[in-house]
Amino acid sequence: VAMEKIQPALVEAGVWVRPFGRLVYLMPPYIIEEADLAFLCDAVHHVLAGSA
Repeated sequence: VAMEKIQPALVEAGVWVRPFGRLVYLMPPYIIEEADLAFLCDAVHHVLAGSA
């Protein structure tokens, strides 16, 4: 994944990612609510699907 292109789109979608080479690296808290985890996963999927 070209993080320099993907990261701004993820931030715009409300998801902060930790740059780690070419990986999409999320660091949610261990006590994350199911709805928040679904939001993260949906946003990442939407951004990555749009970049293909």
